[in-house]
Amino acid sequence: MLQRSVLARMVVMGLLLVVLMVPLGMTRGVIAERAARRDDVAGEISRTWGDRQLVTGPILSVPYRYVVREAAEDGRGVREVVRTGRLVVLPASLEATGRLDPEIRARGPFSTIVYTAHVTLRGRFSAVDESVVGRPDVTFAWDEATLSLGVGDPRGIATGLRVGWNGRPMQVVPGVDDVGLATSGVSVRHVALASGQPSTFDVALALRGTRSLAVVPAGNETTLSLTSSWPHPGFAGGQLPVSHRVGSDGFEARWQSGWFARGFPAAWVRGAEDDRALKARADASAIGVDLVQPVDVYQQAERAVKYAALFIVLTLAVAFLREITSRLAVHPVQYLFIGFGLCLFYLLLVSLAEHVRFVVAYLVASSATVLLLAWYWSGVLRSWRAGVSMGLALTGLYGYLYLLLRLEDLALVAGATGLFVMLAVIMAMTRHVDWFSLRIADAAPWTRES
Repeated sequence: MLQRSVLARMVVMGLLLVVLMVPLGMTRGVIAERAARRDDVAGEISRTWGDRQLVTGPILSVPYRYVVREAAEDGRGVREVVRTGRLVVLPASLEATGRLDPEIRARGPFSTIVYTAHVTLRGRFSAVDESVVGRPDVTFAWDEATLSLGVGDPRGIATGLRVGWNGRPMQVVPGVDDVGLATSGVSVRHVALASGQPSTFDVALALRGTRSLAVVPAGNETTLSLTSSWPHPGFAGGQLPVSHRVGSDGFEARWQSGWFARGFPAAWVRGAEDDRALKARADASAIGVDLVQPVDVYQQAERAVKYAALFIVLTLAVAFLREITSRLAVHPVQYLFIGFGLCLFYLLLVSLAEHVRFVVAYLVASSATVLLLAWYWSGVLRSWRAGVSMGLALTGLYGYLYLLLRLEDLALVAGATGLFVMLAVIMAMTRHVDWFSLRIADAAPWTRES
């Protein structure tokens, strides 16, 4: 019954497909494990080189004192107590420029993109608006003001950091003042600040980082210009650049951001704002660039495995149609071997792509799979023509799969169109088949096709 019933054989084919999901699931696990290892290596590299960098500021903090009257401890009369506070002020204007020099760092087959950014910050602080404090009896300690520059990962700060204040070089120390927007970085203590007078600043630093660089638009008017020789930028953050150029020699991009676009005030009293909410708004407004690695082996392999079940169904369908039109019966175990060969392609692809270019790995893995299955199918049906037809069908399928992997934006429409064409071809080949009277040939002596 199993040998001659088309319906029974189709049920068995469905069970075989379920069985083949096991090696496909194991292959997905291998890909996920290697991708996790890649991320671990990227984390190890970033811990020794510098993580994703976020530059915040510079930020000016000015301490002040005021007197409050409160009841004496003995309950008799009142006493005067001196309280302190800090006024945090952001620049009126900020102009940031940077050049990113990219580099690929690898450990074994795993690699990540790192960079050294040469960043310059220039701008101006307006005269401090003392009314922000909201008290009339405030005394500002102008000689104790601090200028802070937030850096996401201070380990990436290279030598040669320079900070100028009103045209004079200043001594820089690690750490930032308690300003809310940044928790790590560098600062200048006791900057020369005068009541009612504006101040200018300039900062130059070399900053090592991994994958991305962003700048918080701290100025009421902020401009950012970035250039790099990396040809695959990803513009990310709160705003897109107002102008950019991307080519094989790298990219150039320029951002402009105003006070109303950034989502946080120009000055505030420390403690009057919620720290977490303030920092979250600042981080969300950051503008910058990601250095994208366009061909990620594991993302490509994961996308390929998503089509695996469909490709196994199509291949087995082609083999089944060839069987029912021939005089030979194919055992389910032989279909199982074909399915295992199709599953092994994805594991072979990942293992090769870790050491050679993805296109080379894909060509080698697909060619080996096509030759193996064509050779096997010609032996099963005792016909070299059957092997050639299987090889041509698989070549078309793997060529189609590579097209889907390369077409990121058009992958869906290409996939839907291709599947529609394949279904139309199968329907055209079988539209005159009488499935009720169709029987699989007996497994009698095999004969070669002439």
